[in-house]
Amino acid sequence: RPGPQPKAPRIIASAEAGIGGGVSYDGGTTWQGFMVPGGPNDSSPASLAHPGKALNLQGYSDPWAVSMKNGRVGVAYIGFTRDKVTGQSTQSGIFFTSYQDLNASDVAHDWQYEFSSQVSLSQNLTQGQFLDKVSATVGPTGILYIAYTRFTGSSGSSNIFLAQSTDGGRVWTSASIDKDSKYGQGTIALVH
Repeated sequence: RPGPQPKAPRIIASAEAGIGGGVSYDGGTTWQGFMVPGGPNDSSPASLAHPGKALNLQGYSDPWAVSMKNGRVGVAYIGFTRDKVTGQSTQSGIFFTSYQDLNASDVAHDWQYEFSSQVSLSQNLTQGQFLDKVSATVGPTGILYIAYTRFTGSSGSSNIFLAQSTDGGRVWTSASIDKDSKYGQGTIALVH
């Protein structure tokens, strides 16, 4: 008589999110689209240079676009990976991607990808944290700001962080601005 059979591990299928955008030059009759680089199935040079690619992140979500100087647009967003058995997030980060409008045409897509950078990273399995609720703005002097929340799963608390970049989004510094909150909260970055 055979003994009890081991229980098969629960495998969670995940087709994680990517971030895309589109632009129309004829009032919405036709559209031209693009994807923010870094996705697991994207092997373009921009994607291979994305800091999330080296981390093997599975998805990107929650984009927040910000208009910058000299025809540039930045996109702040979260990146993450989930454990395939438990479904829990194993890693999360805040990222930024910059594009420039070359202003060469009013009827054709002439936006150019510039770079992607890592704003902050959390190793969730060891720290019990998830970075989320991103928002971005640019100040009058051109300094970029990204606000985000670090949820600390096991303690039930969250902390709000503010990151800033003085070089158009390539390098970021981050500081906690709300260390004692015990409730889940989102962020909105505003500069006046």
